[in-house]
Amino acid sequence: MATVRRACITHFPGILIRSSPSHVPIRSLAKLTENDLDDGCKSNYYNSKRQSTIVLQGTIPSNGTGIQIGQFTELHRTFSQVDMNAFGALSGDFNPVHFPAAQQSHDDSANDAQHDNIQFIQIQNESSRPILHGILLSSLFSTIFGTLIPGCIYRSQTLKFYHPVYVNETVCGRVLVTKLRQIDRSGGGKGGVLCTCDTTITKANDKSDNQMLCVVGEAQVWLPGVSLLQKSTTTEDD
Repeated sequence: MATVRRACITHFPGILIRSSPSHVPIRSLAKLTENDLDDGCKSNYYNSKRQSTIVLQGTIPSNGTGIQIGQFTELHRTFSQVDMNAFGALSGDFNPVHFPAAQQSHDDSANDAQHDNIQFIQIQNESSRPILHGILLSSLFSTIFGTLIPGCIYRSQTLKFYHPVYVNETVCGRVLVTKLRQIDRSGGGKGGVLCTCDTTITKANDKSDNQMLCVVGEAQVWLPGVSLLQKSTTTEDD
């Protein structure tokens, strides 16, 4: 039976996820330091009237205790233009497919950052809708793992992109447990479980009732301190 878990998005250390510093002007993001972003997150948490919420639906248990093959967890998310602007400024990825209506002006006499003077204008042409960054979209997987099983460590992630996802489209990220391997560390080290999952992202299909498959991949995540209920069939020494 699937369960629903809600996690409040806040800034404070030890809490699941930070709030987005959406109140910070996009032209200033490229120059912000980590401390500036932290302050922005704090300000947004206290001043914003709308508090974001992560809603996880599925059967993977919290903290990984009792995890089994066949269990899954899903997360629905809609990425806004503000989200994409922030990711572009932080990553430096201003590929025109992500910002088709952006106009760039560079001051040759200045030594400012390359994208300091980018101005974002209203997208009016539907045919030039901005495509979400694939890595931003795929962050849904790590959000699921990190929220559900705090302390887990990503080992690997493969990705194949089949259909684009545009700004303001609602998508569903899903992880499905396919393999579990108990690893008991020799020499007294802390053991755990190596979890392999199928990872997919889908969105609504305008032409049918079926969901459109956008991203497919496989993740391996280390779950420290987790023990399987049926160790006899999955235990290995490392």
